[in-house]
Amino acid sequence: MAIKCINSRVCVLALFTISSTSYASSQFAQVSLDLTHDKAQYQAALSDILEFSELVHRVRYYYPSHAVSNTQWENFLEHSISKMVEAPTTERLDTGLSLLKQVAPHIYRSVDQLPIFSDTDVVNTWINIGARTMNGNFRALQTFEYGNISNWEVTSKRQVYDDVYAGQPIFWPLYLEYQQGLKGQAYTASNLSTSLASPPKCMAALSMIWGETNHFWPYFEQVPLNWKNSHENLLAACTGDAKNIEREVQREFTKLQDNHLFILLPAQFSKFGDYRLPLDLEYIEGKAILSKKTHYLTLQADIGDELIAIDDASVEDLINAELGKTFRSPHVEKRTAVSRFHRSYKTPELVKLTFKKLSGEIFTTTTGTVHKDVMGPLHDHRPDQPLLEELGDGVVLFRLFKMTDEAALEQAVEVLKSAKGIVLDIRNYPSNFSLTLRFLSYFTDKLTTVGPFIVAAQRLPEQADSFVLSEPPRLPNTEKLFNVPTVVMSERKNQSAGEHMLMFVQSMGFPIIGEVTTGINGDIMVGEVFKGDNDSAITYVYTSKRSDQVDGSKLIGVGIQPDHLVPVTQVSFATNSDIQLEKARQVLDDMMGN
Repeated sequence: MAIKCINSRVCVLALFTISSTSYASSQFAQVSLDLTHDKAQYQAALSDILEFSELVHRVRYYYPSHAVSNTQWENFLEHSISKMVEAPTTERLDTGLSLLKQVAPHIYRSVDQLPIFSDTDVVNTWINIGARTMNGNFRALQTFEYGNISNWEVTSKRQVYDDVYAGQPIFWPLYLEYQQGLKGQAYTASNLSTSLASPPKCMAALSMIWGETNHFWPYFEQVPLNWKNSHENLLAACTGDAKNIEREVQREFTKLQDNHLFILLPAQFSKFGDYRLPLDLEYIEGKAILSKKTHYLTLQADIGDELIAIDDASVEDLINAELGKTFRSPHVEKRTAVSRFHRSYKTPELVKLTFKKLSGEIFTTTTGTVHKDVMGPLHDHRPDQPLLEELGDGVVLFRLFKMTDEAALEQAVEVLKSAKGIVLDIRNYPSNFSLTLRFLSYFTDKLTTVGPFIVAAQRLPEQADSFVLSEPPRLPNTEKLFNVPTVVMSERKNQSAGEHMLMFVQSMGFPIIGEVTTGINGDIMVGEVFKGDNDSAITYVYTSKRSDQVDGSKLIGVGIQPDHLVPVTQVSFATNSDIQLEKARQVLDDMMGN
């Protein structure tokens, strides 16, 4: 087979045009539906299930065969775990390995047993720039001459992976000659059971999410934790009361401090339902403040009132009960907990709410939970805010996050060309990322980037050999149009692209006024296990790329620190006083010499 050579970094751009050879896999025989094993049996087998599952995750991402590529791994794990529990104790690990070798047959006790090949042989190997092809990540099984593909920067520099299983060394290939790569049977059998209450299904599902995170989540260097221990805790949760599964998932994945992260369990295992309180809350000055409401909530409660109890349970106790289980980092978890109070209802019911007004008056009202489909819009008391606003003395406020199209950009440029000072409001997620980048480029004629932004190819399991591919995003090279004193406003909800915007203005030296941001950036990765099964499907989201601060320090779980910290207060919120804008104007006046 004649293969055109691809050089080094050029291969990364060319990967998307390389076609893989199709492969028709055979299917395993129909598996037994007998799932009557007692949960205690799964608990007793936990250490063996743990060891086997971690081997499976290494193989599914790095063993280069079509059977591996086409296997439904969550179904395979569920099947294998149930078979291991059926086996005698001394045969559990061997049972698991024999099942895995039906998919990936070239797993041996001696490296000499592995098939060999030459530089001119056509081989398979994996390109692992993320867990799947999505949002700038790329993962695919590739086929090229070994002498060519092994020199790509994104491929493994080793032919064989030295592993350990059941206390003994094992060896399996990171490259396979093409015909050898056709060996093995892809596991595509139907699900064994229909619910996460079944231990093997629960273990398979949670282990799949843990395994993907283990091999591809990019922040382990900056968020030290015992992730191996979390795997054991997640599997153990599957042997206990099913109603506790969600709490254990939240507890373990919150340790990542990945503020993009979300894991949606099937409805019967989640505390969140289709009914909700007809209000929204914000965590301000250590209090749960009413921020929005609908006509279902009595007019007695005003925007800015403090909610102090729900059904006589204090808000403080309700917040504390959520700490460490919000999927969020410590500096935002109380705010996150408060923002979710309204969602924890599955049926229509009357709920007693106790509020406290700014005057100190305490009152109680009762409201019904409302189905999300009929609740109607929430509203607050803030007036509509224009895209551009004259503040006097030649100062113009531009709410940059509201810019949606070319017309808005052209309008802003025309108005700001004559401004003597500019306040950029970035207190929200940008409506149009590319236009926002172009607008910010009008403030500089120098190369302007954000902090380190890392996309990595994982060349060995468990990120043991990573190759960094990316350079940080930069502003377009455009003509500099604005050269007047400029300040920027931030808020605590700024995250991801909203934090990128703030990094660009940091690089240009503009002072930031407002609040510490959420602290997460990088594109998200979305996955699903047991897809299509309403009783066991889990959807999950995490951050797939690593983004750091402009100065190189960590962003995750920390956030961008404003130059002038101005948190919103209960009084400013209740009275619609924009104290951040007031401070921004003060800082700008000092810069202008006023």
